Amino acid sequence: MADYICALILNKLRSNPDDHCVFIIKDAFESEKFVGRLGYLGLPLERVTLYFVSRDLKDMLTNYMSPYSLDGRNDLTVLQKYGQMIHGPFSEDEEITMLYTFYCTFEHRDLYPLRVNLFAQYMGRTALDHCKKEMEKYFFMPGMTAVCNIEGGRDSEKTRIPIVLMRCEEYVDQLKKKAVK
Repeated sequence: MADYICALILNKLRSNPDDHCVFIIKDAFESEKFVGRLGYLGLPLERVTLYFVSRDLKDMLTNYMSPYSLDGRNDLTVLQKYGQMIHGPFSEDEEITMLYTFYCTFEHRDLYPLRVNLFAQYMGRTALDHCKKEMEKYFFMPGMTAVCNIEGGRDSEKTRIPIVLMRCEEYVDQLKKKAVK
């Protein structure tokens, strides 16, 4: 799967040489393997942005943010106190990493946060700030997101994801159903 997605990214960059391409990908693959492949590609990050989105409850039960809070038990506990906001990047700036983690919290406190990993190989602070600002467009702008179930929870637990990601997930589900028949 990682090879296939990398090929799609390269194809899009080649066929749109004057455009900035943004990919919003469900973070459900073997992330380390996928990120390693992306690293070898040497992507021109001035022309491409890659967001890996997770709405899985287990991905909120980490401890990136909790060291910065007084009552931190896990990130979900900390994040549920905030309205619409993007938190991050995590890890700290001085750490060398291929992915920076952000969390999106929403105005409606009954909506669970999203975890968004940004592919950020060799990305400096200015570029990180720009990507964080761009996230507002994809994750908060009216008409760009839709409410859906979180993964790993009950059907009553909801979050918001970009509509383009929801459509891709629906398409993949349809393909899976056809393959089973």
